[in-house]
Amino acid sequence: MPQASVNRARTRGSRTAELVAVSRARHLLKHDKPYVFEDPHAIHFVGDRWRRILGSRVLDALVSRVLVRKLMPITTQHLTRARFAEDCLEEAARNGVAQSVILGRLPARRRLHPDNPQPTEAKMEAANLRDEPTPNGSTYVRPQEMDWKPTRFEGISIKVLYEDRDKGEMTCLLKWEPGASLPFHRHPEVEQSYVIEGSFYDHDGIARAGEYVWRRPESRHETHTDEGCVILAVYRKPNVFRSSAGF
Repeated sequence: MPQASVNRARTRGSRTAELVAVSRARHLLKHDKPYVFEDPHAIHFVGDRWRRILGSRVLDALVSRVLVRKLMPITTQHLTRARFAEDCLEEAARNGVAQSVILGRLPARRRLHPDNPQPTEAKMEAANLRDEPTPNGSTYVRPQEMDWKPTRFEGISIKVLYEDRDKGEMTCLLKWEPGASLPFHRHPEVEQSYVIEGSFYDHDGIARAGEYVWRRPESRHETHTDEGCVILAVYRKPNVFRSSAGF
């Protein structure tokens, strides 16, 4: 089998899996509570074509007949087993279980093709999104308690709020004294700046207090301020100057 066909086969689920996902999505969209089963993920697996069909009253009526005819021999067993399995997965995830194997027997009267594993993995991932906050997941920074540190550029000082040196990421406050300039440099990635006080400018324009400007990757310029400014800057990679990079 050509490699392209192999790749498509790996990413495309069986017809049975598709119809079961459509049945579950339709149940959630069309039926009133209480639901026999409630699968909020199914609608994301069925694709745009099925979502358009389910949104049409005429097409949906035709689809319902197909689903009844195709899935009648397996609907109850397949859906209840799948719902039970998902409940077990969710409980296992809450208890810290990272892997699981579900064993079951398919109906003898109908042979089913192996289903695409991707929906199962997606549901397990969703089950792992437990409603429990992560301890120390937030880092609170108080810039008002930090000291301004000098940079290697005259008249410009900095407060680093966040930095990942391995990735080159940095979020910082920059204070420019009146008349300060940042020499000619290149932006390897997008740079974002929000002006808190004062203003600064380049050859394209000026950003004043309360305004925002972002620079395109690989853009080059130099920047100046006449009145001085304080800006919040977000870098994905450090600026590259003629002799070095960063502040």
